[in-house]
Amino acid sequence: MTTMRDLIVGPDTPTPPYPILVEGTVVEGFGRGGKQLGIPTANLPSSVVDQALENIPIGVYYGWAQVQDDIVRPMVMSLGWNPYFKNEKRSGEVHIIH
Repeated sequence: MTTMRDLIVGPDTPTPPYPILVEGTVVEGFGRGGKQLGIPTANLPSSVVDQALENIPIGVYYGWAQVQDDIVRPMVMSLGWNPYFKNEKRSGEVHIIH
């Protein structure tokens, strides 16, 4: 079965607070994403989560990411507390799709 769908979804023009643009150095996380779940993540520093993303609702977001001078790649970002692991601090974890 083949179904055609749009390659890009959503409005033609984003409305505030989107697009969300963040920048920061990848920091070491708990080591669970890649090892336990098989989904390696680039963890955003708490300063980015606390300041640049403080008014962004928790959820899973899609978009684009670039690491150093590498090419821009699609990504998904989890922004929240990770209740499965009982985290007490909000975190931002980016999974680059390659």
